[in-house]
Amino acid sequence: MRFDMRAKATGTRTQRTSYPSEKHTRTESQANSDELSELTEFITVLAHELTTPLASIIAAGGLLEEELSNRDPHSPEARLIKNILRSSHHMEGRLAELLDLGKLRAKSFQLCLESVDIKPLLESTASQFLPMIHNKGQTLTVDIPDSLPEVMADAPRVAQIASNLLSNASKFTQPGGKITLRTRKAPRSLVTQIEDNGPGIPKEGQGGLFKPYHRLTPDIRPTGTGLGLAICKQLVEAHGGAIGVESEPGQGCIFTFTLVMSRRRRITEPSE
Repeated sequence: MRFDMRAKATGTRTQRTSYPSEKHTRTESQANSDELSELTEFITVLAHELTTPLASIIAAGGLLEEELSNRDPHSPEARLIKNILRSSHHMEGRLAELLDLGKLRAKSFQLCLESVDIKPLLESTASQFLPMIHNKGQTLTVDIPDSLPEVMADAPRVAQIASNLLSNASKFTQPGGKITLRTRKAPRSLVTQIEDNGPGIPKEGQGGLFKPYHRLTPDIRPTGTGLGLAICKQLVEAHGGAIGVESEPGQGCIFTFTLVMSRRRRITEPSE
């Protein structure tokens, strides 16, 4: 079938249609994107500038803490320096989140992908939270079967994802609460879940949960910068996986993320 595109020969009239609203929407979207990029760049530079003096504060504070502890570990001065160091380390963590977010948004970070045995990695990560969890009277159950397939992953980044989710679970769960870390095999991936029995998140608060700087009302999620989950989402998706949450008010939360299985078959017995 042939179409004659010559208007005069066919006797038809050509009509050019413009879509000003679509053009305006694209222009506005581009402007918003540019503004966000500039803001991200500014925050990244600022975080870099703050990192060096903060490192000096932490180093000096550590030396002073050691000196005061040798004299009287229970003195008012010793308690003050502990508070200074605790706050400094907290700020160090927030700056690290800002730097990570800047790299992720600028696509300047690189994953070092390799076949990773997820069980010891997640168990080691979970063990780091036991003191904090026990101090709050909470319980942590780790349910990861043996002989799971390996995943293609950057191990430190996966540990970072799990650490953030475990930290949130403990932080926002009441004393005496329960937290569970579990991993199961799906057809093409491994599915990891961190479940708690905390206050939960209403449906209307879940839409922007993984967006940068998104924070819920103080009575639901009282602290944090709103960067941790956004970084988790970027890291999981960079691995080719997905992350999500299931929650109802009063029913706790289940955060789930997936990682693609490695093509290399795991050897569980010596070959003959």
